[in-house]
Amino acid sequence: MDQHPDIDKPARAGRWRAQVTMTIAAWLIAFLIVFALSTFFKDQLASLPLPLRALVLSGILVALMVNLVMPLISAALVRRLPPLPDTRPVERGSPPSETSSIGNPSGVEPNQ
Repeated sequence: MDQHPDIDKPARAGRWRAQVTMTIAAWLIAFLIVFALSTFFKDQLASLPLPLRALVLSGILVALMVNLVMPLISAALVRRLPPLPDTRPVERGSPPSETSSIGNPSGVEPNQ
């Protein structure tokens, strides 16, 4: 049985909020890009067969989203959202020494 089932709820809530924000922002920007391309290149795109039109629009959309939009959204989210709490377990005891005895149970360094 888990003694602390809610120990990482703040981290999950922050991650969930970031994912929803990223998804909505990406969707809105993708819509705006497709809308702008469809508006500005209406006549040129209308002359293409539907599969080729979809290929052109999706290619431009993916190139812009991956190389320009998503890095900007990610950077903006990092600045705007509060940092996630540090959920790493805290090690108690003395700090690790320079020479580790993990593979050496006697703790004595071999002569080299």
